[in-house]
Amino acid sequence: IVEALGTFGCELGICLQLLDDLGNLSGRGDPQKRHEDLRARRITYVWSWLVRNQSVEVVGDLRRRILA
Repeated sequence: IVEALGTFGCELGICLQLLDDLGNLSGRGDPQKRHEDLRARRITYVWSWLVRNQSVEVVGDLRRRILA
């Protein structure tokens, strides 16, 4: 039971972090926090997925547009 609860807690934490990262990217919550992770050069789940699955050009273009 302890091991199952530990696994559940870890997975729940990852899901909550993903929600936080997506909210930061969309800026739907606090507008001042929009793109805060990107501006602070923080690695997020969203950006790590993007870098693994998109070309350097696509990632660079998106980053430039967000920071503009």
